[in-house]
Amino acid sequence: MAAIRAKTNLRAGDVVVSTHPIEIATVVGSGVAVCVTNGAGTGGVAHYLLPSYTGSGTETTKFGNIALNQLFDKLAGAGASTSSLEAKLFGGSGNSSARSQLGTSNLELAREFLAKKGVRIVGEDVGGSGGRMLKYSPADGTAEVRKLQWPQPSTRTYKGDANLLISQLNSVGWPSVQRLANIRPPSGQA
Repeated sequence: MAAIRAKTNLRAGDVVVSTHPIEIATVVGSGVAVCVTNGAGTGGVAHYLLPSYTGSGTETTKFGNIALNQLFDKLAGAGASTSSLEAKLFGGSGNSSARSQLGTSNLELAREFLAKKGVRIVGEDVGGSGGRMLKYSPADGTAEVRKLQWPQPSTRTYKGDANLLISQLNSVGWPSVQRLANIRPPSGQA
């Protein structure tokens, strides 16, 4: 990772773009974190929970189509050309049939959106039944992922602040961190 000057914790529905070296941390489950960089110091992350806003209810960045449009608007405002961008996807897991379908729908939206923009997906760690803790450096596109196994719903449900969870997990270290270079390429790419 590039020399990190600042760290930020991303919550579901947040969109962050930076032109400075920062580290972005988030936890994803069925939601998806779309991480984008131009490899020259500018990049960002959109973390969303639901695929598409369809016009009913409040229009927020918790919807993928809204979050991704905002991410690309902010990237353009920071001077990043869409043709220079590459992306990595994280999340889209599910531990029940409804959540699995939601995770799959979130991933499909990200892939379709990026394809329409002409942005190549260069890595992903998606699907499965557990969550992931992600640290991402948008300046150079490096990522570290730790897979999490959620407790069974009947035994314990986490209802706290995501920032507190991230700080608690950081306090015990990341013993099984995987570098993105060791994570499989997207489906259909070698």
